[in-house]
Amino acid sequence: MIKLKSLLKSFLLKENRNIQGEWWFQDGNAVYADGDVGDMNHEAYVIDILKRQILDALDVDTSNYDFVPYINDDEISNEIFSNIKDELTPEELQKWEDGEIGTVIISYLTRQGEKDIKNILYYIRGRDDKGHTLDPREYALVHWGWQRVKTNNIQTQTLTSKDLSNIVSGLYEAYGDALEETNPDNITDENPTGEPTFNIEVMSTRSWYEGIPISVLEKKSATALNSYRHRYEQ
Repeated sequence: MIKLKSLLKSFLLKENRNIQGEWWFQDGNAVYADGDVGDMNHEAYVIDILKRQILDALDVDTSNYDFVPYINDDEISNEIFSNIKDELTPEELQKWEDGEIGTVIISYLTRQGEKDIKNILYYIRGRDDKGHTLDPREYALVHWGWQRVKTNNIQTQTLTSKDLSNIVSGLYEAYGDALEETNPDNITDENPTGEPTFNIEVMSTRSWYEGIPISVLEKKSATALNSYRHRYEQ
């Protein structure tokens, strides 16, 4: 067993100089998510989509927003109330007047068949009803099957052939010709040509794959990665 923090520190030092940036890979498409350079980081990007899902279910048009406000925003909450007030129970109307907007929305949308609404709202605010911290990035990994990428480090919930296909497609969309470059600093017995290498963290199995050459990833086979695998402890 090896400690993940030590691995991350070690392998961040070995990044290919042309493999830079932070991304979400969505079904093989690379979406830029570097908050230091772009508009939103990984977390903000997920939160924005979750907010849109809720507002769409409440018939609120979010197409004109670059960044969707929270439901307690006056303009948004007024539009929500206008859309659903005739369908609220007397108890829900009273709670709305008392400022319990989130509680009413959970109750209303659950009644409409939106079974995951409570979970979505918890991830948006970053904690559940017991105060436990929730990471929106985890929601994207688990529920949407996305991959989170920072330079040459990739985080995924599972490592199926579909995940690997999405990873390879995303890498080529994100880094393009840089994947064809070689670097003398990368040359090892396992990587004699010095091609770019990547590290993968698999959340469901607590596994860490280190120093995988791009040519090995292109095989899109978890079996081909076995020699790069470690189990880790946090």
